[in-house]
Parts: sequence; structure tokens; C-alpha cells
Amino acid sequence: MFGFNTDPTTDASYASIDYAWYFLSGGNLEIYESGSFVSSHGTYTTSTVCYITYDGVNIRYWKDGTNVRTVARSIGSALYFDSSFYLTNSQGITNVGFGPMGESGSSGTSGSSGTSGSSGTSGSSGVSGTSGSSGTSGSSGTSGSSGTSGSSGASGSSGSSGTSGSSGTSGSSGTSGSSGASGSSGSSGTSGSSGTSVTVSGTNNYLVKFTSSSTIGNSVGYDNGTNIGIGTTGPAYKLQVVGSFAATTKSFDIPHPTKENTRLVYASLEGPENGVYVRGRNNSPIINLPDYWPYLVHNETMTINLTPIGTTLDNNIRQYSVEKVENNIVYVYTTSADLVYDYYYVVYAERKDVDKLIVEKEII
Repeated sequence: MFGFNTDPTTDASYASIDYAWYFLSGGNLEIYESGSFVSSHGTYTTSTVCYITYDGVNIRYWKDGTNVRTVARSIGSALYFDSSFYLTNSQGITNVGFGPMGESGSSGTSGSSGTSGSSGTSGSSGVSGTSGSSGTSGSSGTSGSSGTSGSSGASGSSGSSGTSGSSGTSGSSGTSGSSGASGSSGSSGTSGSSGTSVTVSGTNNYLVKFTSSSTIGNSVGYDNGTNIGIGTTGPAYKLQVVGSFAATTKSFDIPHPTKENTRLVYASLEGPENGVYVRGRNNSPIINLPDYWPYLVHNETMTINLTPIGTTLDNNIRQYSVEKVENNIVYVYTTSADLVYDYYYVVYAERKDVDKLIVEKEII
């Protein structure tokens, strides 16, 4: 393993090399930084050329002329060549060189914007549509019948016509018939019985309930028009309860993220306590618990699970255990010879800000 280090005289261990190429005995090639694995980059042969550069801005790893990783680093402590050897084989490191390189130049100024292009010419008008065909003529009406021929007049001049007689007078109208007698009125129906009265009182936004058989008042539910609160007048969720509640099952129900017309339903994990947990991944011999942890949980109820990640350099399983918990810090111990820490952790404990859960209740 070789690379850059700000303190090469500290020790002979690979763990103190800040940026390093690691040539494994089996022919694989990896990048390590400060003793921790970063990434794999295939295999190497006796003709493979690997180097690391620093230009005052970035650390760059190169393999056969290709940049495979870049890490930003500001100018600070000087970098020195450092190396650490675990095994030797036929594919050893040869032609090692170390020397200065120039810093990155400043960025050039931005070019001026190009001028806008001229507008295109308008398209030609479309051709006119053809005229519609004329409607059909309406059918002719039927001819009227001919009048009868008049009788022939007598020969000679006609005498003068007599005057028309006067019209007769109109007959008088008949008298109207007498009206029929009115029918007798129906009897009135009986009156309905009076309803009972109900007294109504309450406060804006509270859901109502019958407080007695004839009185309506406030319930514990509060509706602000968007959310419902029980035990609070400022609910921040669709349903917010200040206090405890129980259910046969509790679950979430959401649209399925990968299947159409499908819902995804998960049930809550249950246990005989009001428990909480924190979890994560760590590469240190200490786990710093949240600053509020001592005020939230009973420390004596705490349990801790550790899951090792990867193997040691000699392909043995890493082993970790909890040494102690003190001042809100979990101290982790390892028997691995390389003293590398890389593991998942889960810390469980029981809440102390609420009453202890009664698991078995007697039915009265």
C-alpha cells in the first residue's frame, strides 16, 4: 500500500495513510483512506500504472491514465510519500516516484452571449373551400277548383237592384240557472302531542355530544376545519391525540410505489413496553447517543446490538462487543488485530416520560 500522508513518521501502520492505493495479494486493486476501505477498481498486473496527484484543489487517483476517484482538499498540511507492506508476491510495486506538480489554474471568464436569430417568414394562406350545392326547389301548390258559370242574363237592359232589407233584431239571452247548495265542512283532525325540549350549549369548533338525555354540549373532540384534536385545540395532524389510545391493530396504508392499482399496508411492531430506539452505522470505537436520551429513557433498560461489516485483512470475521455505557456514550471493544471499526448498531430502551405499560389487565 502506498500514497499521501501528512504525518508519515507516526507509525508503520496502513491506518495512518490519508490517501492510498492498496495492492492485494490476490491481484485486486482497492482505495483506502485513513485506514478505511473506500472502493474497488478491478485487478492489476506488473504493467499496471497507478498514481495519486494533488493540485492544491483535488486529490485524484489514476489507473493506467484514467481518473477513477476525486476528493476535494484545501491547501493545508504538507503531503509526504508513505507506504505499508503486509505481504509480498510476484506482482510487487516497481518504479515508485514522488515529486511536486503545479497548482490548478484559475477559471477562464465566461464568453459573451450570441445575438438572437431573425424571425422566420410567414407561411402562405391555404386555398378556399368549394361552394356548397344549391338546395332543391319546393314542390308547387295544387291548383284551386274552377268556380261555377253564372246564368245568362235576359236580353235588354237590366233593371236597377232593389234595396237590401234591414237585419232582424237579436233575441234576448236566457236567464242563468241557480247555483247548487254548498256541501258541509269536514271535521278537524286531532292535534299532535308536543315534542320534548332540548337545551343546546357549546364552544366553537368542539364536536358535540349529548351530555344528558335533554342537553347537548362539548365533547373532547376539536375540529379546526382541517385537523381533529383530542385533548388539544391546536392539532397539527389529521388526527392528534394528547394522551394514550389503544387499537386491536395499527398500520399504515399508502399507494404502492411500484404496482398500479395496489395499496401497500404495513402493521406496527408491538412489544411489552413503551420502547424507543436509535440505530445507524459507525466506524468508531464510541457511539454518541442523542443528548436527550438520558431524559427520555431508563438507562437500566438499555440493550445494544452490534453487527460487524466485512472481514479483517486476513479474511477473519470482525468481532465487537460493548465494553461499557458511560456519560451517554457506548464504548465498543474489538479483538480484531487490524483495529478497524465498521459495524451497524441498534440501541433500544424504555421511555420514562410516560407511565410503565401494564401488559396484562384484569377484566372487572
